[in-house]
Amino acid sequence: MTTTPCRGCGNEIGFITMTSNVKMPVDPELVTEWVVFGFGGPSDQPRVSLVSEKGELRQGRRSTLTDPAAERLEGYISHFATCTAAERFRQRG
Repeated sequence: MTTTPCRGCGNEIGFITMTSNVKMPVDPELVTEWVVFGFGGPSDQPRVSLVSEKGELRQGRRSTLTDPAAERLEGYISHFATCTAAERFRQRG
C-alpha cells in the first residue's frame, strides 16, 4: 500500500477502493481483531469496523479467542475513526 500524509492531521494514510468504487482513507497498519458478527457478543464490548484489502467493510463486536462465536478479522481501520481533523473531509450525502 502506498501512503501519503493526511492533509488534516499529517499522519500517514493509504487508500483502499471499496466495493462501491469509492476510495476510503485508512490507517496503513494491517490489524487483527477477534470479532463476533451481527448482534451477538457481549453488549459491553466495543464495536469494531475494519476495511478488508478487497474493499469490504466488516463490523462486529470485539471479542476474545476463547469466545466460541469469535472469528479472526484482518483489515484496516478507517482513517475517519482516528483523524483529529476528520470532520473537514467527511462528505455529507
